[in-house]
Amino acid sequence: MEIWKICRALNNPIRLKLLRMVMTSPKHKINVLEACDALGLKKSLSSLYLKRLAEAGFLRVERKGKFVACSAALGGRSKIERLQTALKELLSSKNGQNWTEPILTRVNAISHHGRIHILRFIAENSDVMFNELSSGVGMPKTTVFRQLGVLVRAGFVAVNCENSLHSYRLAPQKDLLSQVLLSFAVDVRFAN
Repeated sequence: MEIWKICRALNNPIRLKLLRMVMTSPKHKINVLEACDALGLKKSLSSLYLKRLAEAGFLRVERKGKFVACSAALGGRSKIERLQTALKELLSSKNGQNWTEPILTRVNAISHHGRIHILRFIAENSDVMFNELSSGVGMPKTTVFRQLGVLVRAGFVAVNCENSLHSYRLAPQKDLLSQVLLSFAVDVRFAN
């Protein structure tokens, strides 16, 4: 699965809260009814969110009759494990109400195939000018401008404004989640 599809599964505050519940529970396991009670969701909606996380490789689903339990999917998928390790610190933090915001900002930036294409082009052509970037990725300038805005706000792309000309390069990443996401995004061999 491509990284933008994996990030799209994470790009939802409720799914992040569910993943946090699994990763911070004593046995790294919850059942669907626990998730419903904890977040005030209907069983069908809770199941749908957990299924989406399982499809992306973050959870394993175990069924015993009508009982459905989800556990953290560890082992076998090293890239997912690296992403889970990067997420674990942020998911287990007690940063009040807004702990999801920094995660959502980062995964949203990587959750679109066009933004991945832009990141790869910038990685290959460091300090690239806007017109060169637009023609290199084969997208309309308005689309490139809009997608660059998302990447700049998330801190993945830095803008160099010398001589009133703008060039773009990858920004250095300070936290583990951003480092892992960026390394997956620019690695064209990621699909597994």
